[in-house]
Amino acid sequence: MFGATRFTWLLLVIASAVSMVVISGCSEAVPQRHETPPEAPKPIVLGPGEGRTIQMSPDEQVIFKLGKGESGSDFEFAEVKIKPNGGPPEHIHLELDEAFYVMRGTVRVKIGEEIIEAKEGSFVFIPQGTSHAFVNSGTEDGTLVVVSSEVGLEAYLREVAEALRKMPPGPPNMEALAPILKKYKAKVVGPPLGAMPPASKEGEH
Repeated sequence: MFGATRFTWLLLVIASAVSMVVISGCSEAVPQRHETPPEAPKPIVLGPGEGRTIQMSPDEQVIFKLGKGESGSDFEFAEVKIKPNGGPPEHIHLELDEAFYVMRGTVRVKIGEEIIEAKEGSFVFIPQGTSHAFVNSGTEDGTLVVVSSEVGLEAYLREVAEALRKMPPGPPNMEALAPILKKYKAKVVGPPLGAMPPASKEGEH
């Protein structure tokens, strides 16, 4: 009986040692994953005129102060400078909201079927899926602050501007712009507001 007990104890010791070797081998075979912690958001401070500039046309310049998800942001902020009669064609963003604040000048804004004259200090909110356009309806350069609810507006405008630069003077080639519009879920649905006759009845804000 003593011999059997010694034999049983020996088997337990061997089994324990084998288990430790297997576990040790497994731990060596599977490397430990060390995920890099996300970079902590940092404040961004820019002086007047600073930012990333996109020249959309001779009449319209966009300066992005915040974009591309910088510092963990999930929205984008830009300053738009527009010369008299300058502005984009009527268009729709299918998956982002936009807000405009008129810093300088008077801007005619079309939202759906409504056209308003937005004076200095006016605020305009454009929900996603709403057709809109704007034009500097004054006689001096105007300035808008534009905020988009999603990251991607800067990349979209940069690609559009690059495509427009490669086109000859005149109306843009919409077939060439179609892939960009599809990529960023946008649609052009009408001409620039400056090319349209003023509405017979306009609101003022």
